[in-house]
Amino acid sequence: MMRFLKGNKSYPPTNIQVFLVNEDNEKVGEANGFKVDMDYNFIEDSECYEDINDLIERYPQVLDEEGQPRIAELYQADIIKDERGKGYGVEMYLEFARRFWDERSGGK
Repeated sequence: MMRFLKGNKSYPPTNIQVFLVNEDNEKVGEANGFKVDMDYNFIEDSECYEDINDLIERYPQVLDEEGQPRIAELYQADIIKDERGKGYGVEMYLEFARRFWDERSGGK
């Protein structure tokens, strides 16, 4: 049975790290990312401009109390070859998103 562990990577301080481990507690996957501070007025400068706007339109709660988007950048994700194609990658991305939301959004 696979499960997720929270990493303890501290650089950058906004880093979020998720490990996928097997029943022997061996790491078989990992996702690393961090919170991106982006001013809403400059979203059009992002290469993800359309995606960000679509998300804001569909889910206005992604904006914080100051009207700024809560954005995370996933810069690395991998699963060992033997565990690929089993849906763990999707679960790992969702776990990363949950942790980002819980840790970086004030739970809102």
